Amino acid sequence: MESLVPSTKPRNEEERLERLLDGVGVYLLTAPGEELLEDAREEGQNSAETTARVTGLLKTAFNKALTRKGPNGV
Repeated sequence: MESLVPSTKPRNEEERLERLLDGVGVYLLTAPGEELLEDAREEGQNSAETTARVTGLLKTAFNKALTRKGPNGV
């Protein structure tokens, strides 16, 4: 599968974070849901707790990036 994330080196930490979040988003959109749930169950994870934790982490990262950049992307 061809990567949707550019192969050039990120210029700074903000760009690195944006690429990382883009990559996670692409993975979550393209990975079969049942496969993700099965992997979590095999590892003994509670899927509801994992979903809440990942959602919280992504929201925190997004809000930190937005705070640094400002609401207009500047």
